Amino acid sequence: MLRVSTVATPRPCSVSHGRVCSHNRFTGANVQIMPAITIRDVTAATRDELASRAARKGQSLQQFLRGELEAMAERPDRAAVLERIRKRKDATGSRLSAKEILAELDADRR
Repeated sequence: MLRVSTVATPRPCSVSHGRVCSHNRFTGANVQIMPAITIRDVTAATRDELASRAARKGQSLQQFLRGELEAMAERPDRAAVLERIRKRKDATGSRLSAKEILAELDADRR
């Protein structure tokens, strides 16, 4: 089960105008309300391995997982990569087989 919720709820602003906003009432700075993700039914072994990886990097489990999720979100998925390849192939008119490509690579290495 994956649940996404917000960490903070906007409250009426006490800084200046009294309406609902995201001003920090102590500094007057804008506060970004970040979503939270909950993942249920993770095995203890999986959690322990992830916590161990985080510790080796000197991070909390939350910091480590956030970094992994952000890196995952930045990479294109397989479908997007395949679509880019198809478009490039169509644009260049390339019709080489994998066998021909490997033969050319081998010839360049000699």
